[in-house]
Amino acid sequence: VYKRQIKDSALIEPLFSRIESDTNMHIYIAAGLALLLYDDPKINQRLQQYKILGHDFIRRWREAGIERINSYLNR
Repeated sequence: VYKRQIKDSALIEPLFSRIESDTNMHIYIAAGLALLLYDDPKINQRLQQYKILGHDFIRRWREAGIERINSYLNR
């Protein structure tokens, strides 16, 4: 089974930019979920600064989001 990973550091800033600028909830939540896949404490801490995502977002959505994204990537 071919496994893909979203770990390209070039995507981090554009994803944060979408969180900061987009008003569509589906877009900024998807960007937040993609950033959670990095499983990086610095990224998680940075995500917590956004009230629209914050600590509860990370706590509640980490497992559900990662599972959903992995299903899209056929993992």
